[in-house]
Amino acid sequence: MSESEVYCVDTSAFLHAWNRDYPIRAFPPVWDAVAQLGVAGRLIVPEMVFRELDRQKDGMADWLKTSIPDVIIWMDQEQQSAVKKILDRYPKMLQNRKGQRAADPFVVALALIRGATVVTDEAGGNERNPKIPSVCTAYGIKPISFRDVIAREDWRFG
Repeated sequence: MSESEVYCVDTSAFLHAWNRDYPIRAFPPVWDAVAQLGVAGRLIVPEMVFRELDRQKDGMADWLKTSIPDVIIWMDQEQQSAVKKILDRYPKMLQNRKGQRAADPFVVALALIRGATVVTDEAGGNERNPKIPSVCTAYGIKPISFRDVIAREDWRFG
């Protein structure tokens, strides 16, 4: 565990963990641990991810807003500039998405700005079909999964 590692979380990682892998009703200690990361300043969520989560109406965004509101990083000029550079290099990152994955370049941008590790459940990607993992790799960021966070933090649950 690196006590200084900061995690920038993508919509997919939250949604899969919240709805499929670790639903809060069955695994509250997982979410207590996530909240502790947030309180420690080691978890960040781009505004665009928060907005995508809020559209899901599954309680995830409400939990973030009430439990650890300071993890939501609202858009600023520095993020906008970083997103523009990413989209200049990878314009297809948003093309043909029909509203899906609109937060992806914001996740990569915020991770670059903050020196954070990206947490995503996305896989693959390439120049023709850029996705978070391939774009992260191009910028020297290693993307990891939610399960990787649990392992890195050495979380143990009862």
